Amino acid sequence: MEQVLKTLPDDASLNVSSPIVAHVSDHDIVYEINYHKAETDVDYVVFYYPYLDKDVKKKYINTGYTVWQDIEGELLILKKGDE
Repeated sequence: MEQVLKTLPDDASLNVSSPIVAHVSDHDIVYEINYHKAETDVDYVVFYYPYLDKDVKKKYINTGYTVWQDIEGELLILKKGDE
């Protein structure tokens, strides 16, 4: 998991599942999904599979986010589409 999270660009804004927050705390902008639901103002959304909210995932997909990395059972990372 750590290696995958290190591939996120350093200047990217993130919205992440609770267990991921500490792993990406070096980023300037980090939100926790439970408090920042499907806000589309971030570059990447990182779901920890045990905490995956399928409704929130669907909202992101419907607003132009695409799957960037999918490590089944561990992480799902969505990337904001080009505008």
